[in-house]
Parts: sequence; structure tokens; C-alpha cells
Amino acid sequence: MVSAKKVSGQVTIYAALSLMVVVSLIVTCVRYAKQTQMFAELDMSTRMSIESVFAGYHNQLQDEFDILALSNQQCSDEKFEYYARNNIDGMANVNDIQYRSSYIQDKKYMTDNNGEGLEKQILLYMKNGICLDIINEIGNIDKVTKKSDTLKKLTDEIMDLDEKVVMLDQSALKLIELIEGLKIDNNGMILSNGLPELVQSGFAKQIILKELSMDAVSIYNSNVYHCVTLSQNRYVNVNKLIDDLIDCIELYSESLTENNTSEANLCLFMYQNHIERLSNVILSVKEKSRQAMDIIEEYNSGKENICKLVDKCENNIKDAQDILETELVNSLLEEVVGFKEGETKAVEMFFVEDLWKNLNDNYCILNNTNKILESIKRITLENIKPEEWEELKIQYYNLREEIQGISNKKLVIDYSNICFDNDSKGMGVISQLKELLTKSIAEIVLADYSLSDGSYNYNDLAETYMNTTNNKEDFNVENKINEGLIHQYIVNRFMCFTDIEKDKHNQSDLWCSLRYPLEYIIAGQKSDKENISQIILKLSILREGVNIAHIIADSDKRNQAQALAISLMGFTGNAAIIKAAQFLIMGVWAYGESMIDIRRLFDGEELNLLKTKEDWKLSLQSLLSFNFELSKQNNNADKTTSIKRWSEGKLNYKDYLTILLMTMDKTLKLFRTMSVMELRIIALGDVDFRMNRYVYQATGTIGVQYGEKQLCERSEQYGYI
Repeated sequence: MVSAKKVSGQVTIYAALSLMVVVSLIVTCVRYAKQTQMFAELDMSTRMSIESVFAGYHNQLQDEFDILALSNQQCSDEKFEYYARNNIDGMANVNDIQYRSSYIQDKKYMTDNNGEGLEKQILLYMKNGICLDIINEIGNIDKVTKKSDTLKKLTDEIMDLDEKVVMLDQSALKLIELIEGLKIDNNGMILSNGLPELVQSGFAKQIILKELSMDAVSIYNSNVYHCVTLSQNRYVNVNKLIDDLIDCIELYSESLTENNTSEANLCLFMYQNHIERLSNVILSVKEKSRQAMDIIEEYNSGKENICKLVDKCENNIKDAQDILETELVNSLLEEVVGFKEGETKAVEMFFVEDLWKNLNDNYCILNNTNKILESIKRITLENIKPEEWEELKIQYYNLREEIQGISNKKLVIDYSNICFDNDSKGMGVISQLKELLTKSIAEIVLADYSLSDGSYNYNDLAETYMNTTNNKEDFNVENKINEGLIHQYIVNRFMCFTDIEKDKHNQSDLWCSLRYPLEYIIAGQKSDKENISQIILKLSILREGVNIAHIIADSDKRNQAQALAISLMGFTGNAAIIKAAQFLIMGVWAYGESMIDIRRLFDGEELNLLKTKEDWKLSLQSLLSFNFELSKQNNNADKTTSIKRWSEGKLNYKDYLTILLMTMDKTLKLFRTMSVMELRIIALGDVDFRMNRYVYQATGTIGVQYGEKQLCERSEQYGYI
């Protein structure tokens, strides 16, 4: 028996639908895979195209300096399109795509971003070959420069402190003019034919109460007393003047009684002259006393400020004990402590405390005296009644009694140490020597050398495109190492004066238009001679601080400078002026020794960072006779490695150039380095080479069409950093 089976069509429909979904999924996956492959190949083509463009870097720049840069002409849309089309055409056979567009954008030139392209390439190059020795050298350089900077700051503080003390004491010299009436300048009294010159205006000691004598004017130096008494009516005996006024009143009254009109008129004239003179001298002495008191108060205030600076300087020296040698620190402290132990007092010609008290007492008396006199002046002699004449005379008696308190007893100035020798020369000889040294330092240093005449006249080198500076960076180890690596690159790549002198026969004159490119990077002048001159000035500043510190620490040299100062300025009798002269002599002596130091560096010697007695070359006698002869030493620059030199604090010429590099603005340093590179490439024949036309990074973009008018763009950034 056969049974009938009912079959549903629903199963067939579900199967068909499932099959369609599966097929669609497979097709989608295939298309996605193909599209992904196409995108990957497009990415690769874009990268290959931009890489192909950047493969056309400047060969000479790479050969000479291991720096890569691409000319703007090479980094063009046309070049990029050439490589893009070839790469896309290679894909077209496999993928259904067509080239549509390509372009380069976001170009970064070597002179952009403060020279970032050069800086990062130098660091990449240096770090690829970095070794422990270079890191150690960077550490040693840091220690040496820190010691040098610390010493320079401390000696500058001490010199500045001394200058402030001298300026303060020089301001106190004005008291001689206000109190004594003698002309002064910064050296003290102005002498003419061995005698002091006199002011024409009033002064605080102008009033006396008795006949003119040394005691009356409190001057106990015969030279000064003889000079001031030559001038008639210079001092005013107010007692005699008041007596004369009283006599005028009595004579006037008698003349009227006798009807002697002419004699009465003469008495009125004399009376008016006497009272005007008395009024003028009281007001003048009062005003000069006030001015002198103001100077003393300013002096005391300035003295307090200097004492604070002394304490600060002392603390700074103590804080430097971990950086500087103990002996040097102790010597610097000894010099500063000298200020605290009395060198901040006023000039030793007077005592400001006594002066102020005497001046103040006189001022108060003169103030009261002037009030009485103003009351008297309101009375007109010819208009008063005869019975009032006695009352007027009584007011003059009161005036005389009040003014008796005036005293010059403590307004004493000590002239005992002043030399009134017409032949005293002062500091002119030292000042002239300093000026001569400053003007002729380059000639003295380079007396035995023939400098290069190299120069350039291009006005469009990299340095001219520097817009900003960037000398301040966050202080961290990485920045410090990077800075050291850049300096190491520069000093290794570029020649300096001693490189040329050491190997004259093997150095090409045509390396570039400047024979001393390293000096150019530091000084930035357009000729070798100008650059060397600037380097000499910079080195003299570095060495002068070291040499002054040595003189301060060396009691023998300090005493020699003091003895010379006394012989030149002792005629002033002013301790502050003598001290100022001593420091000027020390400064000129240190500057002269700096010239000797630079000569030795140019000769290829290594110098100790800190001076020693054994290393000091210039005597004070040689300085004064302008004798800077120095026998050349054997060049020992090749006997020690740079690491050993830095670690021992013994530096040669190039080491000092490294210190100067470290003080430069980073951006300026990078741009001048690029300028030197340009000069070298120009010398090799590419006269149009300029860094501002060369690219170190850019972005390339390629656009294609795929499928049915679907568009796609891919961008790739590429560069040498």
C-alpha cells in the first residue's frame, strides 16, 4: 500500500535566501579584500613617491656635513607627479584605478622653526655615534663652565661692591665743599699751584665769632689756612658786624641831633649794607648746613644698604665652596670681610657723626637767629622815633647773644695725609694705560701672526632669515646632553685659528671664503680679522675675572697694587680714593695678564682655568712699561685628550671657544652654522646654494579614482628628522 506524502515549498525558499546571503557575503569579502589591497598599495605608492622625491637630497651638503636637505626645485609637484604616475600606473594593471592628482604641501625649510631641521639632524647624527667618552666630556665641560661662571659672578660682585663703597665715599667728599668752602672733584680737593681752590659761594663754617685765626675757623693745616685767608671777607665775624650795626644806630642818632644830614645818610647806607650782609650770611650758612646734613643722612642710609650687600656677597661666596677651591674661597671672603671691618666708613678726613651734630646745633641756632633778624629788618631806621633807638639796640644785643652758640669746633677736616705737591700725577698714567690696552689688545695678541684676509659679501645667508631667538629651555639632563652634542658637532666640523696655524701646509685656502669658520659662528662678522678681534675681546672678559680673583687671593700682588695706588693718589689723603685706585690698578693688571693668556692660547698652550702663582706671567713693572714680550712655549695641545683637559681644568683655545659657544643663543648658533655650511657649498661651486631654499620635511598627497567614479586620496609626511 502506498501512502501519499505532502511536501512544503517553504524549505526551498529559505534555502534560496540563505544561499543568496552567503554568496553576497563572499562577494562583499572579496570586494573588501580587493579594496583593502588597493588602499594598501596606494599607501605604499604614496610613500614610495614622496621617498623618491626626498632621495634627491643635496649630495655635497651630505658629504661635507652629514646633513640632508632637498632643494625647493626638487621638492616640487612636478617631481612628485612623475613618481606618483609611475607608481599608480604599475597598480592599474592589477586594480581598477586611475591616477587623478598629486601635490606636495606643508614644506618645512631648513631656516624654519628656529633651525629645527639642522638641530635634529645634528642630534640624530651625533647620537648614532655617541659613546661614554662624549657624555663624560659634556659633564666635564659643564663643571668647568660652572666654575668659570661662578668665579666671574663673585669677582664682579666684589668689584661692584667696592665701586659702590667708593661712590658713597666720593659723595661724602661734597662735605668738604659745603663745610669748608674748598672745590672738590672725585679725587678730593682741586689743587692749583699746590694750594686748594676756593668756592665762590657760601659754606657752613663761614661765620666766626672772633678775630680770624686757626681756632676760629678750625683749620689746623698751614697750607689750607694760608690759602683760605688770602681771600678778603671770606669769613664773617658776626660779633663785629653786629657791633658795627649798633654803632650805625648810635651815629645816626647823633647825626640827626646835630642836623648833619650827609653823615646821617652815610649811616643809613652803611646800616643797610651791614644788615643785608648779616642776613645773607645767616641764610647761606643755614642752607649749606642743611645740605651737608642731608648728605650725611644719605651717606648713613647708603652705608646700611652696602652692609646688606656685603652680607649677601659673603653668603654667595660661602655657597660657592662646593664649586671653587677652599683657598680661593677664603681669599674672597677675606676681601669681603674687610668691608665689614671698617672699609664702609666715610673718607677718613672727617667723622660724619661729629659733623652732623655740630651742623644740626648750628642750624637750630641760625634758625632762631634768622627769626630775630627778620623782626629787626621790619624796622626802618629812618622812620623810628628817637625813643625807640634803644629798643632796636636791645634786639641786636639779643641777636648777638643767640648767635654766640654757633661753633666750628667739631667741623674739623683732617688734611694731614694730603700731599700738596705740584708734581702729583694722580691716576692719569693708569687710565691712559687702560685705554691703550683696550684699543690695542688685538695688535698685542697677534703681533707675531699673519691673519687671513678672508671675507664674504653675501647678504642673503641663513643668518639673515632668523626671526626669533630661543635661548631659554627647560633645564633637564636631556637638554644638557643635546646642547653638548651640538657643540661637539660644531667644534669637530669647523676649523679655527689654531687648527690653521698648526697645519698650515695641509689646510686649503679655499675651504670657504672664511678661513676661521668656528670663530665666525661665535662672532658673526664678515671677515676673519673682525671675527678674531671679537674672539679676543670675549676671551679677555673670561680671563679677566679669573685673573682679578687671583690678585685678590694673592696678598703680594694686592699689596703691590696698593703701594702703587698710594704713590699715585696719596696726595688726596682720601682712603676711599686710594682704594678705588688700587682696584683700578688690579683691573688693568688682570686685563694685561688676560692678553698674555690669550697669546698663550693662540700659541697652542693649555691654560689652567684658575690662575696660580707659578702660572702668572705679567709683572706690574712690565705692565707699566708696556712690555708684553712672551717667549713661545712648546705646543702641548696634542699631548692630552679633550676629556683629560676638561677633567683637569686645563683648556686650550678650542676649549675656550666651546665655552663661548655655550653662552650663545641657541637659534643664533644654529643659523650661523647654516651660514658657514652655505659658504662651504658656495666654495665648492654651487653659488646659488641657500638653506632657506632647502626642505627637510614635507607632505605628499595622491588622488585616484576606482570603481565607478569613486575617488580616494592618500597623504604621507616624510622628512629627514
